[in-house]
Amino acid sequence: MPSELARRLKIVIQGDNRVVKTCPNVLDHPLESLHVTVRTPDRILYDKERSHPSGHPMKSFTWLVHFLNSRGQGLKAGEIVTTGSYAGIVEAPVGVPMQVKLNGLASLDVELITDKP
Repeated sequence: MPSELARRLKIVIQGDNRVVKTCPNVLDHPLESLHVTVRTPDRILYDKERSHPSGHPMKSFTWLVHFLNSRGQGLKAGEIVTTGSYAGIVEAPVGVPMQVKLNGLASLDVELITDKP
């Protein structure tokens, strides 16, 4: 089952790589900056409002679509595109549950794991 974040940020793309719609209208929210909170059960790792590194995530996404089209490539259903980090690098613990909140837009529960001890 997709996470809340994946459902909220879903973008529908037609065969010609045009953005048709987002579900549910995530682009109706101001995305130039977001307040990002990353917390473990014991402490807050990150809690700041930051601007998107490209000014707006669709600027990066649109660039990628045009770049891929110029090479005869495109995006396919199910591919995930990241457009930059509002938080930069956050030092996060391995094996500890964390919650990431994006400005009330969405939240994601995550735990980093590794196959190395």
